[in-house]
Amino acid sequence: MLMDTGAVMPLYYYNDLYLLNTAFTGDYSNVFGYKYFMHVKKDGKNAKVMRLNLASEPDHLDPALNTTADGGCLALNSFAGLYTYDKDGKLVPELADGEPEVSEDGTQYTVKVKKGLKWSDGSGLNANDFVYSWQRAADPKTGADYAYLFDVFAKDADGKLKVEAKDDNTITFTLAAPCSYMVGLMAFPTFLPVQKKAVEAADKDGSNPGAWAMEAGFVTNGAYTLKSWKHKESMVYVKNPNYYDADNVTVDELDFMLSADDTAILAAYQAGNLDFADTVPTGEIKNLKNKPDFHVIPNLGTYYVAFNVNSSMFDGMTTEQASDTRKALSKLIDRQYIIDTIGQTEQKLATSFIPPAMSDGHGGEFKKNDDAYTYPVKDAVGYYS
Repeated sequence: MLMDTGAVMPLYYYNDLYLLNTAFTGDYSNVFGYKYFMHVKKDGKNAKVMRLNLASEPDHLDPALNTTADGGCLALNSFAGLYTYDKDGKLVPELADGEPEVSEDGTQYTVKVKKGLKWSDGSGLNANDFVYSWQRAADPKTGADYAYLFDVFAKDADGKLKVEAKDDNTITFTLAAPCSYMVGLMAFPTFLPVQKKAVEAADKDGSNPGAWAMEAGFVTNGAYTLKSWKHKESMVYVKNPNYYDADNVTVDELDFMLSADDTAILAAYQAGNLDFADTVPTGEIKNLKNKPDFHVIPNLGTYYVAFNVNSSMFDGMTTEQASDTRKALSKLIDRQYIIDTIGQTEQKLATSFIPPAMSDGHGGEFKKNDDAYTYPVKDAVGYYS
């Protein structure tokens, strides 16, 4: 519908670019741009420390409240969920003990949770923690922007998700309808577990849901814990000895520079003060793109322009005329020029609002290229002929 009415004008599909010191190997990211650092290895001196920049001061470190890519990276390196992505981009069990059991109609799920799990403070972690965390993230009182992700769940009359812990190692839940990407949701940061005791101790009156994770030292269950945080300057994460897979965490410390100044970040990287930089100045891409430490990875996303379909510019037009006007304007945009001068990393022209690699739930891709959006300028006139 958005494409058919010309309400959106897709421009090009996302690329993710970053700089990584060639002494490091083993890092990877998924199609959402989330980076995983727990299996990074380094040759040479200071092999146990990695110095990074993802962005400036994070908005939230509470996984339920985070909505940014950099915050998601921090969450996925300091918390562990039921499922995660491996280096090949495949969904694999993390704290889940195998794949979920799914009913024939696709709405009933049973997930087994590994035994012997712990929070970073040494206390036990089990299926009840996931139930609490999901209910909390979905609760309007929490104010999570991604609470809508839980709309796939069936709900009780009081709005509670139909999810429960049958025992300490078994989670069962019911969906409102079959959801082909449910395992993917369970790997998303919003579905990560948080410790009830820590959350409630920091927010006794319920007025500040994210208070528990606003300073260093909060309880996590992932590969790293936040040891120190100089707001708007730096963060230091250290290896969590109570992480279920701690023996395979190869870097002991992640030191983050907090900055959104592209020029300062690049200078720090080139001076040898950073090992990883998640952004570079646009004007430097041409100089960097052929270097071995410069990486470009396709991401799942589309840059687009959206029309206000209620704008006065469409007054007096029929629905069809307004649609044709938007489509004509879309064909006048030189997308390749935008890619060549702004993107500069060989992004792909977008011929659909839905990006490539979006699953249709049946083993194929959801996206379909449409010849109507290949943008020959001469065709723009055709809408008025």
